[in-house]
Amino acid sequence: MAKYFVPLEYEYNDGGRKASGHKGTGGDCVSRAIAIALGLPYKGVWDYMTFMKKSDWTAGTANGGVSSKIFGVFLEDRGWKQECLYGREIKPLRIFRPQHKNMIALLKPKNKKGSHLVCIKDGKVLDSWDCLKSKNHYYVHKIYYKMNRAQRNAWREFMRSVKRNPKWNYVRVPRKKKEAK
Repeated sequence: MAKYFVPLEYEYNDGGRKASGHKGTGGDCVSRAIAIALGLPYKGVWDYMTFMKKSDWTAGTANGGVSSKIFGVFLEDRGWKQECLYGREIKPLRIFRPQHKNMIALLKPKNKKGSHLVCIKDGKVLDSWDCLKSKNHYYVHKIYYKMNRAQRNAWREFMRSVKRNPKWNYVRVPRKKKEAK
């Protein structure tokens, strides 16, 4: 690790939005960040996020924002891990030091609602607008990164143990009681 701090740089990248036929700008940061980080076609990611958003009983397309539970499952299925940052780990994007070469960061503005997803590759923020110079002062709250093989195997083993142990099984849905007639 370097002894001195190297700030992140901004590089314009729309993730293939313009090439896929989408016009203008929209709240498509989830589709854009995932397409850039995973190297997938923008249109395919956008269509999938729109489909999943509608199947989650929320109206609109992926341009209106996508829930973190939808894109979190999408990334987890592809071997990516979510890591929440707490307390002193939460840093402004301008002074954030990425721990991984290729990652996706969930940003939240200070004193405002909403969030933004960006791809960070090799010390560069790849996005369609420069959120480093934003007046909202975005803070990094969660990061998503590709797990290596050992981490992936350990994670799978942990999830198997959770499924085997009924005390830990948080996925179980309670059954409805049958009404007596």
